[in-house]
Amino acid sequence: MGEERLHLTLANRLDALEPARQAMVACLAPAALHPKVLFKLELVLEEIFMNLLWHAFKDAAEHTIELTVHLHPDEVALSFEDDGIAFDPTQAAEPPFPASLLDAPIGGRGLKLLRRTARSLSYERREDRNRLRVAVART
Repeated sequence: MGEERLHLTLANRLDALEPARQAMVACLAPAALHPKVLFKLELVLEEIFMNLLWHAFKDAAEHTIELTVHLHPDEVALSFEDDGIAFDPTQAAEPPFPASLLDAPIGGRGLKLLRRTARSLSYERREDRNRLRVAVART
């Protein structure tokens, strides 16, 4: 599966994002990734984490999000696991392209961005948990 570089258990709170980003960047520093690759990984982390905060949990209870970073020779994979509502981003339709800038809603383009940034996406729902893996090419 590749070398596990980092495993974090994050609260479903906004203040968990920045420490997670910093931990990911620090653990990947020895790999000397190109800045564009690191930017893509940060983008993936933020996009998925924020979507989980906004959409996955329908109650006010504290939930956890498991983040694991694996370093492979040709890619870096971020794995997210949570107990939120089932959502398979590999099967979800992208919103239609707006006819004009005035018709464009704020937000709603994260899935498209994620699909264009990632080398691969995989999802499974097992034991009432979402498991999402996003791989980003190292080149």
